[in-house]
Amino acid sequence: KDDGIHIDVYCSIKHGIKIAKVASKIQTSIFNSIKTMTAIEPKEINIHIMHITIE
Repeated sequence: KDDGIHIDVYCSIKHGIKIAKVASKIQTSIFNSIKTMTAIEPKEINIHIMHITIE
């Protein structure tokens, strides 16, 4: 978009994992990687949990 980078990540996780904690770690990892590699700060990183796997 014109106002910056907007990222949508779609994932599935295992049942019993803390969704908020995992989503936060994913956001932080993506933000730091992009900022380090390109010197551009993403405007938005949206994490979408699409599926919960039950074993």
